[in-house]
Amino acid sequence: MVSILTRTTFQHWIKKHDSFIFDCDGVLWNSGKRLPGIKKLLNLLNKEKKQTFYLTNNSTKHFKQFRSEFEKYDFPFLGKQQLLTPTTLLSPLIDTLPNFDRTKDKIFAVGEQPFFDTMKEFGLNLVTAEDHGNPIDLFFGKKVKLDEKVKIAIIGWDRHFSWSKSALLSLYLYNRPDVTFLATNPDASFPFGKLQFPGTGSLVRMVEHATGRKAKIIGKPEVTPFEIIQRVLEKKGLVVDKKRVCMIGDRIDTDLKFAENVGISSCCVGTGISNIEDLEKTDIKIDYWVDNFGEFF
Repeated sequence: MVSILTRTTFQHWIKKHDSFIFDCDGVLWNSGKRLPGIKKLLNLLNKEKKQTFYLTNNSTKHFKQFRSEFEKYDFPFLGKQQLLTPTTLLSPLIDTLPNFDRTKDKIFAVGEQPFFDTMKEFGLNLVTAEDHGNPIDLFFGKKVKLDEKVKIAIIGWDRHFSWSKSALLSLYLYNRPDVTFLATNPDASFPFGKLQFPGTGSLVRMVEHATGRKAKIIGKPEVTPFEIIQRVLEKKGLVVDKKRVCMIGDRIDTDLKFAENVGISSCCVGTGISNIEDLEKTDIKIDYWVDNFGEFF
């Protein structure tokens, strides 16, 4: 049973939780505008000494760009350990892969420049579509040279995604079980105002369909991000009680599914992808609903 947050229950909701995990797009801002009540909510959580984290499936921005966004919207200071993106989650994930050696193996990456820059900062060796010939040349009897050192193929959001990039991914993945297939997130779409545009999940699905390979997801709804949040809290000497952690998101199939997978509380906000009618169509457990946080300030 979903509880609708009201002015009365809002204060109880704050007191009931020690840590809050926010999605960004559709929760903090939408189409370049700060969403109602969010600044006051973050300031209130700061004042109440609550722990706040920001967990986004957006791989198109570098940490510095996220910090600039926070400054632009006059949000509380954003610390590096507070922000988790698919790119920051990738580095610890790679260390768990038995077939990848950082010192010699490479990653074939499809995405945008901040995605590439962050991976390079983690010391990862990348090749991109620009390092290859055009796969369409294969139809004219020409060869497309692949890098034999590639052991991971990864897709992030790419506004310039093309048939050529999907073909290169397919060439690396088809009949190559030694190449791990990763994707930043499964989001089928993302919000821009009242519109929705194809997201990373739509690109991933195309390659999965072409290759018969299933991508391993790095971000939400996988549980890996919470394991990192847990470590951050434990280093501060805080005991993590999952019942006192709340995920605030706008997307049922990633944000709220993440909360369900982890076993934490969840709050769906109607300022992004999902609306209140969607709550009746899902089996995913959702604890709270709010139209927007401006109702409480």
